[in-house]
Amino acid sequence: MTCSTCKISYENSSTHHVSKNFESIIIIKNTPCLKCPQCGEVVYTINVAERLSDIIETLKDSVMEIAIIKYIEADTAA
Repeated sequence: MTCSTCKISYENSSTHHVSKNFESIIIIKNTPCLKCPQCGEVVYTINVAERLSDIIETLKDSVMEIAIIKYIEADTAA
């Protein structure tokens, strides 16, 4: 898969995914991703995107203002 901007192949990497809504902020650290080595554009595989959605859905109503969780530990904390 290549970056839509740079046309360079993505590299396996990790990032901190941030989800914001009117009620809370959820930061999911060390989220696996594909990242462009030139511009830094980040994309997620379908599996990671679905897991992020599940994590956010689980935490969104239980967070008062901010939550910081590691991606790898999300199953045990949720």
